[in-house]
Amino acid sequence: MIDNQIVASKRIFGLDFLRSLSILLVLFSHISWIYQSEGLVGKMQDFSGLIGIELFLMLSGYLVGSIILKQFLTQPYTIKEVGNFVKRRLFRILPSYYLILVINLLIAIYIGFSFADWWKYFLFVQNFTTPIPSLFPESWSLPIKELSYVAVVIILFAFAKQIRLDFRKTFFFDGSLWFVGAFLSFKSYLSY
Repeated sequence: MIDNQIVASKRIFGLDFLRSLSILLVLFSHISWIYQSEGLVGKMQDFSGLIGIELFLMLSGYLVGSIILKQFLTQPYTIKEVGNFVKRRLFRILPSYYLILVINLLIAIYIGFSFADWWKYFLFVQNFTTPIPSLFPESWSLPIKELSYVAVVIILFAFAKQIRLDFRKTFFFDGSLWFVGAFLSFKSYLSY
């Protein structure tokens, strides 16, 4: 299996460094909850959280995208591979996510916190229809990342049968360029 080859390969120091940097930037930002800084340090704390999260999301997309790309380029990419990828992703994230979610819900019930849309957290749609709810705001990035990965493998599966194995790299590259162009166009349309 291709995942075993990826896991067996050596770790990349630069990626580990960037992951550590993103964690430190987010932690530096969270210090502002304990100690409010004024002036330049306060602005750096706010900005560091944004940069840390952006960096972490890019690293996550790169690493998981590499796995998806290698599977798409080297395997027949059948429904079995798609199912295995989705199952591995969800079983890696969901157990700890649901544990923390249930603990948060129990604490919220115990202290009398009122919340109406608790069920959205179980379906990963808590921030798609409303602003980020106050119950478990740290979970905002999980729906974006996990549902994106699932959508990408499903889209690639839909095209895999129509595209010969030797043309998949071109398709992936062109599709990525199209997606970035569409995103930038939509973003500029919203800011117009």
